[in-house]
Amino acid sequence: MLVGKILSNRYQINQQIRESQWVNTYLAQDNFLPEDLLLVVQQIKPKTLESRDWQRAQEIFNQEAKNLYFLGKNHPQIPKIIGRFIIDGEFYLLQEYIIGEALSDALIAGKPWQEERVKQLVQEILLVLQFVHANQMVHGNLKPETLIRRYTDGKIVLLDFAGIERVATLAAPHNQIGTIQTDIAAVGKIAISALSGSGGEDLQVHTEINNLEVSSSFRAILQRMIAVSVGDCYPSVANILKDLISPPGIKPQPNLFAIKPRYTNLFWFSHGLAPVEIGSQWGYIDQEGDVAILPQFDAAFRFGEELAPVKQGRFYGYINLQGTFVIAPQFEDAYWFNDGIARVQKGNYWGYINKEGQFIIPAQFDDAYWFSEDIAPVRKGKKYVYIDKQGNLIMPEEFDSLAWFHEGLLAVETRTLFDRKWGYIDKEGHCIISPQFDKAYRFSQGLAPVKQENQYGYIDKMGNWIIKPQFEDAYWFTDGIARVQKGNLWGYIDKEGQFIIPAQFNQAYWFTEGLARVRKGDKWGYINSSGEMVIEPQFDNSAPFFDGMAAVKVGNFWGFLANPLS
Repeated sequence: MLVGKILSNRYQINQQIRESQWVNTYLAQDNFLPEDLLLVVQQIKPKTLESRDWQRAQEIFNQEAKNLYFLGKNHPQIPKIIGRFIIDGEFYLLQEYIIGEALSDALIAGKPWQEERVKQLVQEILLVLQFVHANQMVHGNLKPETLIRRYTDGKIVLLDFAGIERVATLAAPHNQIGTIQTDIAAVGKIAISALSGSGGEDLQVHTEINNLEVSSSFRAILQRMIAVSVGDCYPSVANILKDLISPPGIKPQPNLFAIKPRYTNLFWFSHGLAPVEIGSQWGYIDQEGDVAILPQFDAAFRFGEELAPVKQGRFYGYINLQGTFVIAPQFEDAYWFNDGIARVQKGNYWGYINKEGQFIIPAQFDDAYWFSEDIAPVRKGKKYVYIDKQGNLIMPEEFDSLAWFHEGLLAVETRTLFDRKWGYIDKEGHCIISPQFDKAYRFSQGLAPVKQENQYGYIDKMGNWIIKPQFEDAYWFTDGIARVQKGNLWGYIDKEGQFIIPAQFNQAYWFTEGLARVRKGDKWGYINSSGEMVIEPQFDNSAPFFDGMAAVKVGNFWGFLANPLS
C-alpha cells in the first residue's frame, strides 16, 4: 500500500480509489503547487521480471504513456497525462483527476432506466470511443466503474484504459486488452444493465435482452453490439451511431415535412448539408435526413465555400464536406468562409485567415466582421474602422456605429453635443449625403431606407426622397420588393412605394428562393411574391429557404420543409 507515502519527493498519496490485478489507482496531491493540486497516480505492478524482460517492459510503458498522452491531449473526455516515472522497478503514471459521478453509482439495482436515457448514454460513450478507435487504439476496460460523468460539464469521461496493463503482462498490442468489438460489446452490456435495472451487476445479457421492454429497433442494435460471432457484430462504432440516430428502415412519414421535427437545435442547409445537435454533440445531415457527418463536435455551423467551422473541446477548426479537419482546431471563435476569407479569434483578438488556415490579416482587432465590397468593419477599442483585404485602413476616420458598404456607400452616424444624425460617405471618406436622418440603412437596388421624424421612407443616392416617410419600420429592397411596417402590421411594397402585398402580417421577412416567411398571430407560414399563402401559418418558429429547404419548429423540436416551388 502506498497510502501516506510521498513519491518522487513530491506526490503525497492520500487514498486508494481503485484496484485491479495489475494496476492500483490512488488519489494524490502535488505538494509543489500552492493549490495542492489533486491528481491520479496509477501504480503498474509488473510480474517478476528477469533482466531480459526489463527493457521490453520499459518500452511498453513509454509507448502506452505516449498513447494515453495523445488521447488526453486531443479529446476533452479522456483524462490528460501529467507525467510518468519508475521507482524500484515499478511504473507510475500521473493523470488528471476527474471529479464526477461514476456510472456504477448511477446504476441502482431495481431502478431501470428509460430507453431514451440509455440511448443517450450509449451515444455519449460511442462518440468518445470513435475517436479512440480512429487512432488505432482500444479502451479494453469499459465497465460502469471506468465511466464517470464529470460535474463541471455533465459529460462522460473514459477512465482506466487497459493498454497500460501490457506493462505488467508484456502482452503484444491489442492482445489480452481487447479489440474494437470487445469495446462495442462492453457498451452493449452496460446498456442492457441500465435497461434491466440490475445495478451494474453481472447478468446473462443474451437472456436478459429478450425480457427488456424496449423498441424492436433498439433491441436489434443491442443484439448486434453483444453478438459473439464476428460476422454478426458491428464492424465499427460509426455503424452503430448511424443506426441509433437513423434506425434502418425508419424514414419521415410522407407529409408536409421533408425531415420531421426531432432536433432541439440546428442551422440551415448549405452545400446539401445542415448542422444539427443530436444528444450533446453536433453533426450534419443530408436532405434526406440521414446522418452525413457523425455527431462529434461541441458546436457546428453551416458550410461556406465547402468548409464549415466546428468546435472540438475548447477550439474551433474547419472541416470539409466529408467531415475531415482541413484546418485543425486552434481558434477561440470562427465563422464561415466568404470569398476565400474567414474571420477568426486567436487569443483575445480577431483576424482573417485563408483556406489553408494561414493569417492573411493578423489577429489584432477587438472584433472583426465580414467583408462587403472588399471592405470590412473592424473594432479597435470602442470605435470602428474599415480595412481592405490586405488589412490596410481605407480611411483614417473612426466611427461609433457598425455598418457595411453597399453599392459604394456607407451609412455613418455623426454625433454632436446635442444631437446625432445619419448620412452617407463613399470609400474615400467623402460625405455624399449630409447627416440629416434619425436612422439610415444600406443601399440596395439604388434606394436606402431612412428615418425622419419617426417615419421611414426611401432615398436615392443623391439624397432625394423617392418614397416619402410614411412607414413605422422599413428594410432594403431585394428583387424590387421591400418589407415595411404600416401601423402594427407588415407588408411589401414596390419601388414606387405601392403595396403589392397589403400590410396584414404580424411579422414578415425577406424572400429567398421565391418564398418569404410571415407570422400571423403566433404562427409562421410562407407566402410567394404574389402574396399567396403557399404554406399556411402553423409553426412556432421558422427560417428562410436555403438549398431548397427551410427549418421550422413545432413545439420544442425543429425539422425541415422542402421548397414546394422547386
